[in-house]
Amino acid sequence: MHNEGSRHYDPVIEEEANWLGPALLVSEEAAKHIARMSLPVAKASEVYGVSEDLMRMRLNVTGALIRAARRATG
Repeated sequence: MHNEGSRHYDPVIEEEANWLGPALLVSEEAAKHIARMSLPVAKASEVYGVSEDLMRMRLNVTGALIRAARRATG
């Protein structure tokens, strides 16, 4: 906080928070499970209480969809 009462904006900390929040809401293990079960994004989002955009981001960032596809083709 600044003396005027306004918040200090640190772009590095904000960027970390943008990644940490979603990771806490949908862990890598959860993303892999969702992909293995072929759970639709809409249903997974509902189950985890997150937006479809956040769910898609976690499925992509973790590589869960690619891993599940590789596992399925054996």
